[in-house]
Amino acid sequence: METSPGHIAELQRLREACGGLGMMVSDSHFTGIIMLSMPTPSWDPVITTLGGVLDPKVIILHLNTEWSQ
Repeated sequence: METSPGHIAELQRLREACGGLGMMVSDSHFTGIIMLSMPTPSWDPVITTLGGVLDPKVIILHLNTEWSQ
């Protein structure tokens, strides 16, 4: 089973790869990708607390904090 930090690191790698190909992924789109990629229903309570947050750094920090607890 993949870990949350590992999953997020892979998403970041893919975002960078897209940028290298000239396809920029905005922060708000990347935030949506992260949030929609988290498994349900286990992450639903955490994701719902992040509604309206568009900064992927904040989202990643919050998800990694939740994962470590």
